[in-house]
Amino acid sequence: MRLRTFLPSALLLLSAPITALASTYDLTGSGTFSSTAPQTQYSGPGDTFSFYFQLDSNPQPSTSVVGQGFTIVAPLGYYDPQYGSSASTSAPIRLAFYGSSSQNSGVFQVCLSGFCTQGNDILTFFVSQPLYSGSEAAPMLLTGSFPSSGGAFIYGNGQGSSLSTVSAINIEVSPFGLSPVAVTPEPSSLALLGTGILGMYGMVRRRLIR
Repeated sequence: MRLRTFLPSALLLLSAPITALASTYDLTGSGTFSSTAPQTQYSGPGDTFSFYFQLDSNPQPSTSVVGQGFTIVAPLGYYDPQYGSSASTSAPIRLAFYGSSSQNSGVFQVCLSGFCTQGNDILTFFVSQPLYSGSEAAPMLLTGSFPSSGGAFIYGNGQGSSLSTVSAINIEVSPFGLSPVAVTPEPSSLALLGTGILGMYGMVRRRLIR
């Protein structure tokens, strides 16, 4: 009796879609430092830069404040100052996202030399809206093109801070797969799977009869 109940259930599962989740996002941007930017391992007067980070669509914050924002550590990616002999800075790099209730609403920061606090080297971009939805403890990154009205490079030098402007840029967030993809097996695959289940049913039934 149990086998008879199991068999229709197993066959029913074959007709159900198989959900394949895709949740990796690319976050990219590039711009130019002002002519007054300091010459550091991360910057130079009039130099260009680019960054690329591969993030989960639902990143796990390392710190968060309700209504204010959160920080994450990007496991994959790089920041490239694109000048002279300066080398790229590879992940992990800390990123800061500010929420709609923060006085820094929409601000996005690439924290190059450690934490997103005073005394560190930080690229700051002024975006018109937050780059995420949901709570700060469990955010979901938004996708699209997010133009900044400009930016700033906060040069910490391990002591005080100086600030120089950065050109307006577009921050692009694009998914490998924005939503779950429903994959329905082909008829031939269903036939093979069905044959396998029927074969298992026959084997178990024969053993029980013995």
